[in-house]
Amino acid sequence: MAATLGGLVFLGLVCALLLLLVKRMRGTRWVTVGEQVWLTVPSAEVPQRLAELGLGRVLTPAPDRAALVLRRSPVWVIAPMALLFPLGLLFLFYREDVSVEVTTDPAGDSAWLSGRTEARTLAAIRGALVQA
Repeated sequence: MAATLGGLVFLGLVCALLLLLVKRMRGTRWVTVGEQVWLTVPSAEVPQRLAELGLGRVLTPAPDRAALVLRRSPVWVIAPMALLFPLGLLFLFYREDVSVEVTTDPAGDSAWLSGRTEARTLAAIRGALVQA
């Protein structure tokens, strides 16, 4: 009787985790970026503005280039983690890097955004580079 109750509780937790997974996957919207943004901040301040967002690491391979790198654990990791428990906990170590590259033009009045990221992260980057 106690084993059956424990199994039902475990099954209920797995179902709840899967529902949360589906809800989160629907709420996260990924976008591919390839656009030009007119800067309202000096181009030399672009790496600093990206760092102030606090969303990830900022790499500056060249004076006119910066990249915001987000290190994320994908949402799909939850399913194998729950289904293969306790060995499935190893899936928590899986991470992926998602980057958005910002290249400023020589005149310093515009920047090209390219890469793949979440829609809310793209909105934050646009807001940091085009402040009123």
